[in-house]
Amino acid sequence: MAVKLALAFLLGATTYSIWVLLQKKIQYWRRLHERAMQIPKTLNRVRRDITKAVQ
Repeated sequence: MAVKLALAFLLGATTYSIWVLLQKKIQYWRRLHERAMQIPKTLNRVRRDITKAVQ
């Protein structure tokens, strides 16, 4: 009984820690993706500023 309980606890703990790590990774990748999606906007803004400066 105690062994089963300990195994169940270990399994639960490892599953939980893996889930937490995954959540952190997902948040990190989501932020990275949002930043990457803003790069074209920034490039367009820079390009616009350059063309204005040249004219």
